[in-house]
Amino acid sequence: MTALYLKELRSFLGSIIGYIFIAIFLVTNSLFLWVFSGDTNVIEGGTADLKGFFLISPLILCVLVPAITMRSFSEEKRTGTIELLYTKPISDFSIILSKYLAGVTLVFISLLPTLLYLVCIHYLGDTMSASSDVSVVDDAAAITSYIGLFLVGACFVAIGTFSSATTNSQIVSFILAMFLCWFLFFGLDLLAVYSQFGSLDILIKNLGFMEHYHAIQKGVLDFKDVVYFLTVIILFLLFSHLRLASRKLDGFKLLDMRPAVLQVRLAIVGLFLVNYIVAFFVLRWDLTEDKRHSLSPNTIAMLEDEDRINDRIFFKVYLEGDLPADIRKIRNAVQEKLDEFIIYSGDKIQYEFIDPNGDEDADYNLEVQKNIYSEGIRPCDMEIISSGEAKVNTIWPGALIEYKGMTVDQVQFFNRRIIRNNEDLTGLAERAINNLEYKLISAVRRVTAESKKTVAFLQGQGELDAWQTADVRNSLKRYYLIEDVEIGGQINALNDVDALIVAQPKERFTEKDKFVIDQFIMNGGRVMWFVDPLDVNRDSLYYTGQTFGIGYDLNIEKDMIYKYGVRLNPDVIIDKECGPLYVPGHPLEVVDWYFYPLLEREDLNGKTHAITKNIDPIKSEYASSLDIVNEEDTNVKKTVLLKSSYNSQIFRSPARINYGIIDVDPKFNDGSEGRGDYPVAVLLEGRFSSPFENRISTAFAESSDFKTKYLSDSTKMLVVSDGDIIRNEVDSALFEDQMRYRAIPLNVDVFGVMNQNGTPKYAYGNRDFVLNSLDYLLEDHSLLDIRTKTITLRMLDPELVSENKNFWKTFNIMMPLFLLALMAFVQYFVRRERYAK
Repeated sequence: MTALYLKELRSFLGSIIGYIFIAIFLVTNSLFLWVFSGDTNVIEGGTADLKGFFLISPLILCVLVPAITMRSFSEEKRTGTIELLYTKPISDFSIILSKYLAGVTLVFISLLPTLLYLVCIHYLGDTMSASSDVSVVDDAAAITSYIGLFLVGACFVAIGTFSSATTNSQIVSFILAMFLCWFLFFGLDLLAVYSQFGSLDILIKNLGFMEHYHAIQKGVLDFKDVVYFLTVIILFLLFSHLRLASRKLDGFKLLDMRPAVLQVRLAIVGLFLVNYIVAFFVLRWDLTEDKRHSLSPNTIAMLEDEDRINDRIFFKVYLEGDLPADIRKIRNAVQEKLDEFIIYSGDKIQYEFIDPNGDEDADYNLEVQKNIYSEGIRPCDMEIISSGEAKVNTIWPGALIEYKGMTVDQVQFFNRRIIRNNEDLTGLAERAINNLEYKLISAVRRVTAESKKTVAFLQGQGELDAWQTADVRNSLKRYYLIEDVEIGGQINALNDVDALIVAQPKERFTEKDKFVIDQFIMNGGRVMWFVDPLDVNRDSLYYTGQTFGIGYDLNIEKDMIYKYGVRLNPDVIIDKECGPLYVPGHPLEVVDWYFYPLLEREDLNGKTHAITKNIDPIKSEYASSLDIVNEEDTNVKKTVLLKSSYNSQIFRSPARINYGIIDVDPKFNDGSEGRGDYPVAVLLEGRFSSPFENRISTAFAESSDFKTKYLSDSTKMLVVSDGDIIRNEVDSALFEDQMRYRAIPLNVDVFGVMNQNGTPKYAYGNRDFVLNSLDYLLEDHSLLDIRTKTITLRMLDPELVSENKNFWKTFNIMMPLFLLALMAFVQYFVRRERYAK
């Protein structure tokens, strides 16, 4: 068998045919990836990945693999050399396997030069688009995608081998193999969209290559997908064996075929039995760098916590019925995720899928729908064109959750009022599936919480109002009790509060209020300080083009916050890494505004805390610098969470802020004005000393009504030198003689700046930063590591790409061909040396 395998491989590589195959594969991929304009173009896409390559390669292999394998048996049959093989002491299956492995080797050799694309992506990647602990390119996910592509190519070779064994004509073999490859990869997926198949559409999709290849392409190696591809390979090799066995029989007698047919049937039954059994097991390896497709450790810990989940949690999922294939993918992903939950929680998690339109009694269906609507699940209307007729199907993408026998919560998998017939559902399905763990475990967390902790927003000193913090409030209110509190000198004002948020105060604190906050901290209370050391009049800047930043005097900077371990500096940071601003009268309208730094999510040594891991850049506005003080106080651990970039400077108060800086290229970090890397957010953990020690009268300190403490219990606080980090923009409009307001989410760029490929240029992590910080302060880590799964968009360096665009196009076309020519030369030289002897 080895000799026959080497003979087949030499027949490919010893002639021009094999090299033409590989060259066509490489050139075609290079043109689509680097030259031709479109979705697969790496340069136009701007992202540091090879999704375009893994999208186009199966289509190219669908044509080229049949062209190679068409001669495997067809040529042998036509010339009669197949009879010589039959006379050799080698089995039919060994002959088939030899030819098959030679074809697979050729596919493998074809893929090797494409690793050069991955090297180029590494070089062109923008190191600023990823955090310090996330690489520019997700290599593990890329290698997993290569494994998926290789498995697809191996299946195509098996199909080509079978087609060649079926006929004497190479042309017929080529056409048959190409059709089967296309049908199994693309055809079944396209066929599944027809509504006539009803609930069978998902089965049809699962029979095709696309569904399994797409799963591996995401960076997840699922045992079910691997078994599926191996099953396809074995099946077509068995069919090839059956076809050759029939040719060897005299007159193709059915009686003589029975042993071979029986063997094949038993093998097929065994393969389908293996696939059936494997379907009941969750064996998958998430090889992505950020483990975006795996249950997080805290999710597993919560599911295994028998003290917390002390009764049955029952999910009634209403995403069921006659669903399009992509929506059914969401339905199946929900089931798979709940199955994973059951693995760790046992019978404490149960579920049922219910079709709200599944009963023959229309009135009963209507009652069911009214009930789930009243519980908070919102429907989605889907336009469907069937037999030329348009109709609308209503689906219910949500679930009700019962705990201790009562319906207590609900989950909405996606929020869409209507989905048009021509709308691509793939993106919607991907987003919904990626958010499933967060949505489901959030529901588990809510329903099992015996009591909610209270988070209070401080008022009374000109802090941000409810609308200006609406985005954060709306995110917190499902997990915490949210209230506003005004101290007003009342000593017990914070008694029932677990965490206090001080959001951009503008007026001085009284000594009484300071004392109440201090004693709240001394008794273990958590505080988040979002304080502006500098007052910037933005209206003056907008109308006159100039303003000044003047230092605030809030009466908390010099004694209170300083005593805890942080000094707020009366300055403003300008940074080359910055967000946009609309400038009236400027030709570009929206420009890079150096006073809006995009903060780095790491400390001064480049280390990333769990709070800021993998979240998007934090947008700040007129942020000031912080200094860590009282470093001799070992009772308090001080950790920098956010800082400006190396290319930043500070302007000290009174700081002149002028639109003229737009037309000037500041000499960032030239050594004359500053050192860059200015801390903006600091986490403090430990036991704090009170700034009121030796300042309170003995009579009050020893009062039996209130016990004053000067050394805190173990607690935590966050100090941020920019109140705008927690502030969301608010839209307002007059509607029916009433002013209506809408909070704009913190992650959204209000100026709508776009990349060249039409995607938003800026996505901010401010909300995630606040939520993660609060979860950490209150020591509830159940959702922290799920939120930190926010996918970092790995981008190409636009300057590096634009400077040498033509070079990279030429390089990625010619270099793979050069490597191929080098391999051909080495192979030719080795053959000449061997046969010359």
